[in-house]
Amino acid sequence: MDIAGITLKNPVMPASGTFGSGQEYSGFVDLDRLGAVVTKGVSLVPWEGNPTPRIMETASGMINAVGLQNPGIEVFIRRDLPFLRQFDTKVIINVCGSTVADYLGAVERLSVQGIDMLEINISCPNVEHGGIAFGQEPRMVEYITKEIKKKAAQPVSMKLTPNVTDITEIAKAAEAGGADALSLINTITGMRIDVKKRTFSVANKTGGLSGPAIKPVALRMVWQTCRAVSIPVIGMGGIQSAEDALEFIMAGAAAVAVGTANFRNPCAMPEIIGGLEKYMEENGIRDLKEISRYYRNAKRVFFTGANPFVLSFDKLKMLAELVKKYYPKVQSIGCFARITDITPKTTEQLRELREIGYNSLTIGVEAGDEESLSFMHKGFGVKEILTECQRLDEVGMDYNFFYLAGIYGSGHMEEGVKNTAAVFNQLHPKIIVSSMLTIYPSSELYQEIQAGNWAEETEIEKLYELRMLIEGLAIDTYFATMGASNCVNVEGHLPKDRNRMIKWLDEVIGSVDETELRRYRENLRHL
Repeated sequence: MDIAGITLKNPVMPASGTFGSGQEYSGFVDLDRLGAVVTKGVSLVPWEGNPTPRIMETASGMINAVGLQNPGIEVFIRRDLPFLRQFDTKVIINVCGSTVADYLGAVERLSVQGIDMLEINISCPNVEHGGIAFGQEPRMVEYITKEIKKKAAQPVSMKLTPNVTDITEIAKAAEAGGADALSLINTITGMRIDVKKRTFSVANKTGGLSGPAIKPVALRMVWQTCRAVSIPVIGMGGIQSAEDALEFIMAGAAAVAVGTANFRNPCAMPEIIGGLEKYMEENGIRDLKEISRYYRNAKRVFFTGANPFVLSFDKLKMLAELVKKYYPKVQSIGCFARITDITPKTTEQLRELREIGYNSLTIGVEAGDEESLSFMHKGFGVKEILTECQRLDEVGMDYNFFYLAGIYGSGHMEEGVKNTAAVFNQLHPKIIVSSMLTIYPSSELYQEIQAGNWAEETEIEKLYELRMLIEGLAIDTYFATMGASNCVNVEGHLPKDRNRMIKWLDEVIGSVDETELRRYRENLRHL
């Protein structure tokens, strides 16, 4: 489990303010079992907090108005950090402040303390700007994030308040300011009145509502935020069980924080970790990222199986819309294609497909030699390869080639390679992936060999063929042999790595035995 370059044992940690600095719970919880320990908010100078009463239970939750009481950063460094350093778990320090200078002073002081991450509580009121919380105005969020990043030596997670009109605007502002991660949600402003005493239940009148009551709101905001930003999100708000944690992870959270549940059950986090492990074991899951059903960070989608580009323009467009709906950050959609799949689509349709994301066609051209393409009944020739790929170049759609070593047959290899290189050199494939022809007794080509109409290249000849092709390609491309059909692997960027690749093939050709290579080919039961 990785967040902003910090590797966690598991995705579970306490929410700030509900676990002290770890020592208070160490009699109940093995801190080494946690993904991280997130401390109570620490300020540059001591804070007394709010008057009592500060906490009041509500239906399915609680309201707190503690006011971030803490002894200040110097006491924290002297008293609490040495304790936390005894454990093999990550340490995340929550920082609070009432001015920008307060935040920066605390961050700078912590930058030399060897901690793993900072979590910045921007729900605090800004006393320099009328008391509005730092985290309620996008421009202020971006500004304070930038300033903190200048001072911080550790990754920074900005903890967002839910008390805003649009959480995604705040999240994007923090990302623009350079935040490495986001933590959300903080508590929702709430109130309770004691009808018998006819007074407010907490002295501050309002407080932060937390617990199961806010989980649906928190889950929705985490989901929205994960769709809006590219940085990892630590989700929190009403998590009581492994099932709750799974919901947040499925919504896109990279990790979760447990808060109010710790007051009710000090062993809540170890139980949640155990529940996650059981779920993974029962469902054959190796990485919790696999269960992120509603949101994924994927930037590229590739449609596998056959050649999906054979679908009509309208169907391809519909598929792209579905991809963008469920994978909102996808920037490129790729798929397998034949040259004949491109032909029915107009240049304007290809341009529109490029604009909606299609930008990585892997085309099975196999060769650029007219005689071989005709003999193999490919259904297209050199003219069609050039025409259709030049149309892809025109609309700016990237494409790759599948090449098949051995397709020319013995006696025609050198001429075939020369012709293919001449065709490829007129085009712009980003990648050329090469496989080697393997002939099975059930194939039509095997029958042609038996009839004396075609002769298979030897394994050594196929290696010479690769060498000649690499030597003949004059374009900027990445060439690689991939798959079990290749008895030798060679790859590199052309023209930069040409000499190295040729040298390697020469060494192989000079040292291997045809019988040995043939044995490898005959033992390939399937590809």
